[in-house]
Amino acid sequence: MLRSITLQSPGTLGLNTQDQDDVQDPRYAIQADNCVIAKNGLLESRKGFGKINAAAATGTPELDVVFSYVEDDGTEHIISTGGNKIWVGKASLVDETGALTVTDDNWQFQNYQGEVVGYNGTNPPIYWDAVLGDFAALSAHAVWTVGGLVNSHTHLSAYGRSWVVDTTSPSTINYSDLLQPASFSAGSSGSIDLNTVWPYSNDTITCLAAHNANLIIFCEKSIVIYGNANDINNLFLVEVIKDTGCIARDSVQNIGDDIFFLSKDGVRSLARTIIQDNMPQKEISAGIRDDILISIAAETPGLIRSTYNEKQGFYLINFPSVPETWVCDVRKAEQGIFRWTRWNTQLYGLATGTD
Repeated sequence: MLRSITLQSPGTLGLNTQDQDDVQDPRYAIQADNCVIAKNGLLESRKGFGKINAAAATGTPELDVVFSYVEDDGTEHIISTGGNKIWVGKASLVDETGALTVTDDNWQFQNYQGEVVGYNGTNPPIYWDAVLGDFAALSAHAVWTVGGLVNSHTHLSAYGRSWVVDTTSPSTINYSDLLQPASFSAGSSGSIDLNTVWPYSNDTITCLAAHNANLIIFCEKSIVIYGNANDINNLFLVEVIKDTGCIARDSVQNIGDDIFFLSKDGVRSLARTIIQDNMPQKEISAGIRDDILISIAAETPGLIRSTYNEKQGFYLINFPSVPETWVCDVRKAEQGIFRWTRWNTQLYGLATGTD
């Protein structure tokens, strides 16, 4: 005898491949490729891709980093790096490398006082202000006070200062003078030595972030949080979280009142990590844990990219060598629900700083 079975809202909780061999709630999916969670909570196909530039950059390089630089008046410029060049533009890509010698395309850009500054850890830091023409060495800035510049693989613009990690002293964070993001040897500039607080002496800083007046220092094996970062004279150590860290600089994204990052066991939320310290089973990608670990193992951490789309409400993390992209819908994050889908397509050079 045939009997009808009602499946209520199938797939609305996204992927749960971790329990695919067990009986589970039908609201979970074991396959959700090239899907997103629609406004009504149901699965639907993701949008397609379209070219925004009429012609490829000269030499057709693979673009590594894409960044949205916004001037004080709201004018947006898309900066792209690839083929040891720096390009600016949407409809057409204009080479703005100028006289710079670039040997590493893995730049991290930040907006500073209406200008943009880039560090990549290999070449000296650079800047551009849209009027300048070509990018130039930060050491030659015409207005900012310059001193004590270092090469850094990660940097942060926050609380009126620039925060960098010296590649020759990887346990030290240098912060600039107030409102002088190129001055690290004068005024109220200074440094923080993590050797005094690290639970593991051989740890490595991967990324810096700002959250609720705190300086968040993501390391591979730990997370260090300093409070009052907006008042350097009263900076204090808030917390050191051990056995949980960040393995990829460009996986870090501010998600409203939280920060997402990629750890060695999956994508985690800073807020949940603080509440549930040293409980790795609480990572927000628990439903796809084994799958995302496969992506991590197959990828070079420095190539991993992510972005956050505030308008659509999703965090997207890309593993270009797989190629695979995991998408987390965060619109129910306050309820502790993180709904995942997978895009089996190669997305590289993800735009950061845009929605």
